[in-house]
Amino acid sequence: MLDQAKKVSKSAPKDLQDDWKTVIDYAEKAQDAKGDTNKLMELAKSDGSKIQPAMDAITKQAKDTCKIDLPGSGS
Repeated sequence: MLDQAKKVSKSAPKDLQDDWKTVIDYAEKAQDAKGDTNKLMELAKSDGSKIQPAMDAITKQAKDTCKIDLPGSGS
């Protein structure tokens, strides 16, 4: 999934580049935690508040521009 997100982010509009970077950086850090609950909790504390606004922006653009509803987006 991370590889697919990286591919999609390369073609994302400029106004979403920062949002995609936020999501990808978070996913990479989560992957690096290798299931360590403590590391994942720390990640959620430090970066968790950045993820939802980024995902909301990506989801809105996908729906409005591409007519795609992203699964698990919470919207």
